[in-house]
Amino acid sequence: MVRPSTYGTWMPFRSFLVGGSPKPGVKSAKKSLKIYHLADAANPPEMRFANASGIPSNFVFPGDYAFWELLNQVIQEEPSEGSDPRSPRAKRTIGCRPSPARAGS
Repeated sequence: MVRPSTYGTWMPFRSFLVGGSPKPGVKSAKKSLKIYHLADAANPPEMRFANASGIPSNFVFPGDYAFWELLNQVIQEEPSEGSDPRSPRAKRTIGCRPSPARAGS
């Protein structure tokens, strides 16, 4: 069991080919991976999987001002306690802070 310390959680992973086929890895992931709210532990909902094979994706952070916009979005949406103890201080040193409205909440 993992208790995330942030509101948004993502978990990229991959399986490997077995004899050139992805099917055993997909079958294993679908059998083993369980993600649900702890409140639903007694009766977890059925898992739904999206097949992203063949869908173009870009996981490289932008190298322009859009990077700072994404960083600001994370700072405004996520609790500062959600990251390691050094991250909030590092963000403050470059002027990144939660908005005053959020800081008081």
